[in-house]
Amino acid sequence: DAERTEALKLIQETFRLSVHTLSEHPEQLIPQLLGRLSYPSLLENSYIQSFLEQAKAKIVPPALIPYLGSLQPPGSGLIRTLAGHSSDVVSVAITPDGTKIVSGCHDLTVKIWDMKTGRELHTLTGHSSLIQGVAITPDGTKIVSCSHDNTIKVWNIKTGEILLTFTGHHSSVNSVAITPNGTKIVSGHNNTINIWDIMTKHNVYLQGKSHYTDKIIYGLKITPSGTKIVTFGGLIMQVWDIETGQELLTLTGHSGSNTWVDLHANKIYPGNNGYINSVEITPDGTKIISASNDATVKIWDITTGQELLTLAHPLRLQNGHHNRVNKVVIILNETKIVSSSDYLLVSSSDDLKLRFWDITTGQELHVIDDPVEWEGKSVQLSVRDIGVKNTRITPDEKQIVSVSDSSIKIWDIETGKNLLTLTGHSSFVKEIAITPDGTKIISGSRDSSIKIWNLSTAECLFTLINDSPITSIKISPDGKKVIAGDEAGRLHFLELVV
Repeated sequence: DAERTEALKLIQETFRLSVHTLSEHPEQLIPQLLGRLSYPSLLENSYIQSFLEQAKAKIVPPALIPYLGSLQPPGSGLIRTLAGHSSDVVSVAITPDGTKIVSGCHDLTVKIWDMKTGRELHTLTGHSSLIQGVAITPDGTKIVSCSHDNTIKVWNIKTGEILLTFTGHHSSVNSVAITPNGTKIVSGHNNTINIWDIMTKHNVYLQGKSHYTDKIIYGLKITPSGTKIVTFGGLIMQVWDIETGQELLTLTGHSGSNTWVDLHANKIYPGNNGYINSVEITPDGTKIISASNDATVKIWDITTGQELLTLAHPLRLQNGHHNRVNKVVIILNETKIVSSSDYLLVSSSDDLKLRFWDITTGQELHVIDDPVEWEGKSVQLSVRDIGVKNTRITPDEKQIVSVSDSSIKIWDIETGKNLLTLTGHSSFVKEIAITPDGTKIISGSRDSSIKIWNLSTAECLFTLINDSPITSIKISPDGKKVIAGDEAGRLHFLELVV
């Protein structure tokens, strides 16, 4: 029947979309099927539903399995994924005859691929720093690449030989293009555009401008009720429904520039960007707190998205930091001496100060410098410590879990002794989370994987391979769901099967 035929077609396409992962990680079959087929529109097909139920029955705990579709689904236009680079692919070009793809990557290589089969044909090496762009001449015979090593290189597309190297730039070359007649190369670095003659290497300087747009999910938080997710990246925050994956709100209000205050000159100076660095949710789940490079902390209503308060420097008519704010945390107000609020807000900044705020009124209550003394005793807390990401304390408060590049370390909180080191990721670990029962660690990495670890033995229990580098990880309060954000701007809704 037609429904069965459609299901077979979708499953076949799902295997084709997953071949780049399954060829190296066949154990990822079930997560790949669930991640690509668990979309409401696809689950309307009864054969797809039955197929996925059979797949779920074969899962061996512990495991992370998608309960909502988050990978590229079949029928979306994607033909295949080319895997072979070991870092960010920043530029691609297609030959005029449509038979080859050229890719430039931060692993310092240029690769040539067969368009029809996806097979890697050549790997070109010669740049000494990150490659930023690639282009192909109109006749399809040459590749032009640019790099952070301040050079532009011209390659023979058949042999991979370097034909020319342009060395006239004084800083990183960020982009490159070729004129339609194939005689000139146009390159950009900083605010300068260079035009080069391929035959004579002559160049002419023109002034230009560059701009940058960021859509990456840098971090996320889950509300105490476990019903909503708050993500942030660039200048925006978004609120999502954890069950359906529906976007509920988009919050904007932080300025687009990094701001710092010169106390001596009594002036405010703008910088490069005002991106959001940290987000917290109040314990009652009603408000979002955000910290930004624009030197402000903002408090928002999580239901309406309304901006309730801005905590800023006196030159902005209120107290606050005079450099970018890196981190915000919420602490229990046990004494009620300086404020009647149940909780206080603490913020850290590049101005090397910790500021304590009344979370209800926005009033600045106290400012302390590094190092901190509390009740006459030296406390191992500093501005840099509170701003450090990827450090977690186990629920029993006996151990600290921290990230060191691609490894994870577990420390005794009393003695400071390193108890265990967890190794297995092949690139930087971007985020870690500890399950509420304190038995497992969930980690997300730039190697595009999410791993489950036994906190007591350091054993890796399960690995989930994603299509993009992982930027953030959070676990729901009941410990049953894991939400991950990635560099492609996607949220992954995962069930922790134990």
